[in-house]
Amino acid sequence: MNLYNAITNRVSTRKYSGQQLSPKILQKVKLILQGLKPLNSNISVRLELITEPQIVKTTGIGFMGGMIKNNAPHCIIGITESKDGCMENIGFVLEQAILELQNEGISTCWLGTYNKEKIKSICKVNGNEEIAIVIALGYAEKSFYNNGMRKLLSTTKRKDIREICFYKDWENDCSTYLLKESSIKKILYMSSLAPSADNGQPVRVIIDDSNALFFTKINKKSECYKIDAGIFIAHFYLSCIEEGRKPTICIDQEEPKNYNIPDNYIYIGLIRY
Repeated sequence: MNLYNAITNRVSTRKYSGQQLSPKILQKVKLILQGLKPLNSNISVRLELITEPQIVKTTGIGFMGGMIKNNAPHCIIGITESKDGCMENIGFVLEQAILELQNEGISTCWLGTYNKEKIKSICKVNGNEEIAIVIALGYAEKSFYNNGMRKLLSTTKRKDIREICFYKDWENDCSTYLLKESSIKKILYMSSLAPSADNGQPVRVIIDDSNALFFTKINKKSECYKIDAGIFIAHFYLSCIEEGRKPTICIDQEEPKNYNIPDNYIYIGLIRY
């Protein structure tokens, strides 16, 4: 996969051309969905590819709180075992798929609005499972809405690395460290391009010479901030590999001490790089 090309070129596609993916491409999508690394291997994930446009329409997928329906011909239903850390895990898993799909020229969009009961009947969701997220996919419509309007609304703006990353402590600026660690700076930049709900960018990172600790800002209205954390960590993990490093994921439930973490942030886990 051309990772950095996928990260820098991928945008959330709101409108699709209506052209369906060919059976050959859909088979490739299925193969992509089978080879994804979990953030937490103890949490089961089920990714259901819905290929029939008429069935996709019944799922009620959309955005802006459901006010605008999404016209994608296909979608992926992200279903997870209900456990602590499941939302972070599915965000991590599905972002890998989205970047692979971008390399195949397939457009996507994360969608948190859908007809839950309809999807439950289509995918036969079990009692220990929950629907976490839906990914729309297809070919993007070439339109002002997909391109010009999104830029006009500044939906692709990103925070400066110094706003999301700190060195050894929440209150310490990372600039001096990153001046001598160009590889880590690149990894953090590619991570900062990770999509998030309403472009909120809730994830923060504390780094030292060998570790990156991840935190995300709590949003009591939605669990999307946990999915956002998984997406961000996926960018970080994959970028570490791209930079020739051998990252190790450590998901610990115990929050680290003495980092001056604000009360409205929760600890997700760390990557040793």
